Amino acid sequence: MEGYIYIIDELITESDIITHPNTTMEPGEEWLTQREMQLKMISNTKITPSEILCEKEIGMFLKNNRQTSKMKRKAWNINFNWFC
Repeated sequence: MEGYIYIIDELITESDIITHPNTTMEPGEEWLTQREMQLKMISNTKITPSEILCEKEIGMFLKNNRQTSKMKRKAWNINFNWFC
């Protein structure tokens, strides 16, 4: 599976973005844009089969997301491959 990596290719100001109201990240790490922005593709990327989640892995992730949505989340990393 192929993907793309982009950067914003223009000056943005505070009025162009807002803090994400339902972020799972630390404050200041995730924003929503208020307008379309000029992008520049900087690279292609390939997703390897080991990086693709199966339905069971997605379900576990969504369950965890719902369970922790009302509390401050800490960064976590789980190797889901053993679920499938």
